Order: sequence, then C-alpha cells, then structure tokens
Amino acid sequence: MPYVLARKLKAVKEELKKWNREVFGDVKLRKYNLLDSINVLDAKEESVGLSIEDIEQRRRDREGLGRVLQLEEIVKAIIKGVVTKGRGPQHKVFP
Repeated sequence: MPYVLARKLKAVKEELKKWNREVFGDVKLRKYNLLDSINVLDAKEESVGLSIEDIEQRRRDREGLGRVLQLEEIVKAIIKGVVTKGRGPQHKVFP
C-alpha cells in the first residue's frame, strides 16, 4: 500500500510541476533574465551612467525579481508538499 501511495504522490508532484510551467511560465528563466538585465544596467551605470528610462527599467526589473523570487519559493513549497505560514510550524499538504 505505501508503494501505491508513493507512486500517486510522485504523479501529483509531476502534475504540479507541469501546472507551474503552464500557469507561471519558466520561473527560473524569468529570474535569470531579470538578473541579467539588472547586471547589465548596473554595469552601464558604473561606466557611463543611466538615463531616466534605464533607471525606471532597473526599478521595474528589481520589483519583478522580487515577485519572481517569492513565486519561486511558493512553488518550491507546493512541490515539496510543505506550506509554511509566517514563522509558525510547517504544515504538510500530503500526510
């Protein structure tokens, strides 16, 4: 019986990963693209300075990176089967 349950949970985990990619896109790719854009703008700032448009773009990228990092943590928790509420104890989604 535990083997059957383990197989079902593995299947659910794979479905969650698939759902994550379909709903949120490739979170890691979005994270790396935003980090790259921020790094390019930081380097440009050090060499020649930033225009107002560049400053705004970097601000948007940093905000987007914050959202992506939060999303990444949520997705990891869902896939692991653990949801953490604040500083309280961890609650298992699947017993």
